[in-house]
Amino acid sequence: MEQFTCDKCQKLFTRQQLIDSVGTYQTIDSDTRGSGEAVYLKGENTVECDCGHQISVQHEHWDFPVGVEPNIKDDEQLKVSGASSIYK
Repeated sequence: MEQFTCDKCQKLFTRQQLIDSVGTYQTIDSDTRGSGEAVYLKGENTVECDCGHQISVQHEHWDFPVGVEPNIKDDEQLKVSGASSIYK
């Protein structure tokens, strides 16, 4: 599981914690596939670590079929600055 440590104090964050912090996504693109409509979503947020350091999170992915749970997240990209990735 990928985890991240704050660049200032080394506090540990899970990948899922950072993705969950994004909250609101905007539709960047859409497409119709055999399994239904797909949308490309992008969301950004800044997380403040307990030490006050700012961690920027950008998450993008294709989401399909739209409106179906659980759905498939394809071509997922996570960009994080202010924290370093570690694998455990």
